Amino acid sequence: MPLEHSPSERAGALHAVLLRILSDPTDATPEQVEQRMAAARARIDLGAYGQFVSGHTPAPLHQRWIDAVTDPDTKRLLIVAPPDTAKTQWMGIHLPAWMIGNNTNIHVGLISNTAGQAQRKSVAVRDTILDNPKYRLAFPGVKPDYGKGWSESEWFVQREDVGDKDSTFTASGAPGPILGNRFDLLIFDDINDQENTSTLYQAQKLNDWVEKTALTRLVEGGRAVAIMTRWAHFDAASYFLEHGWALLHTPALDDDGKSAWEERHPAVSYRALQADQPLTFEQVHQGRPTPRGGALLKQEWFRSYPRDVPPACERTIQVWDTAFKKGQANDYSVCAYWGATVSGYYLLDLWRARVEYPQLKALAVSFFNGKEPNAVLIEDAASGQSLIQDLRQTTRIPLHPIRPDKDKIARVNAIADIVASGRVFIPDTAPWLGEWLLEHIQFPAAEHDDMIDTTTMALEYLSRGRKLAGQSGAMAVPKNGHRTVEDDDMASSASITGNHRHKPVLVGGGRRKQP
Repeated sequence: MPLEHSPSERAGALHAVLLRILSDPTDATPEQVEQRMAAARARIDLGAYGQFVSGHTPAPLHQRWIDAVTDPDTKRLLIVAPPDTAKTQWMGIHLPAWMIGNNTNIHVGLISNTAGQAQRKSVAVRDTILDNPKYRLAFPGVKPDYGKGWSESEWFVQREDVGDKDSTFTASGAPGPILGNRFDLLIFDDINDQENTSTLYQAQKLNDWVEKTALTRLVEGGRAVAIMTRWAHFDAASYFLEHGWALLHTPALDDDGKSAWEERHPAVSYRALQADQPLTFEQVHQGRPTPRGGALLKQEWFRSYPRDVPPACERTIQVWDTAFKKGQANDYSVCAYWGATVSGYYLLDLWRARVEYPQLKALAVSFFNGKEPNAVLIEDAASGQSLIQDLRQTTRIPLHPIRPDKDKIARVNAIADIVASGRVFIPDTAPWLGEWLLEHIQFPAAEHDDMIDTTTMALEYLSRGRKLAGQSGAMAVPKNGHRTVEDDDMASSASITGNHRHKPVLVGGGRRKQP
């Protein structure tokens, strides 16, 4: 098998094969001779294999991976590289097909984050062996063993030991049922994703499976290679590094600002992405996730604007996080008023208090009438559902129920890039500003999280660029006498209806003054 020999030994073997082809007395055409020589190179060299069989010329980053994975002294290899750099093509498809071609007795396991992902790669390898004529030219002795199995998740090729029970290739999700198998080569292909690294518990659960199940399936002297994009500092890559795996790190941009693969991802494109999503770029594309010390948002990321000169917003929204009980031990209700401009997203005003439901409903109508935003977002969960139903039945407010599909930490992580890129503006002064900022920079350790809930809903909604209901001609609710609120707790906090009176805001595409 090629990996049992040094690069110089493989080069010598290739030279001998090429000499035999050139000295062959048969009447082969020059084209046939060249193809035979290319096939011979493909048998000996993984990079030449990719070029010959699939037309994939290895770029410099791929050649570094090839050199590392074919080094006979490297038994555990971790490759960290950005998305869309052909990691799977070279290490998850070309490598196992080439290894099987050189040794039909080998047992390969490929593990991805889901069974479906793993099976798609399995099919790619299997169908290359079955249907690619250049593969058959390079490895004429590799033939399917349909009698033993030829499925998407497990298949066999014909081999000398007919009593060998273990499949030639096994594909599994992580975690997955692989306990009955033994592997000579185990490939971990992006087993982490944003979901299974969203919490330390989820990541540790996967790392435990890797250690106690997957790696125990390797035979003595077996090899393992992991190809990964980083998602968190406690992901599977951290486990591999802690256990002494050799690391081949390929950041999107090197220290000189050059792209890892300029032909596919120009450096200028990477730099634009870096400016737009600094946290994600550093973590996912540079492969350098860093612990955030508990706080997910930093105070210096928020930019300020003069509150007495509000921006001319292209669209505005009100966002509600609701609670229906008034006691001091209960949660607050919050209404945040946000606007969007070409430069970013502006927190224009905020109300926060503990109220009973009838007062909350009256305030929702009053606040809408006072600002006439393009849309009103209400969390479609628990207490918010009653408010959504009542407002739909009695008003024409452009409601947008928001049903969270992630936990609170994941929601904050989803908007962290927007804040870190300097596109979130807060007023330079406001009676509620101190508590709002403290809750955001202390999350998830803050005492309350009602205000940050409205922030995540607002930024996710506005950043998606959705067409807002107010822009399609939604009518305002007639004034109904609820503008003045007598409750002392509400009066001390309420500013949505009053602070911006007589200041121009954009409503439905045109400027007007509030009454």
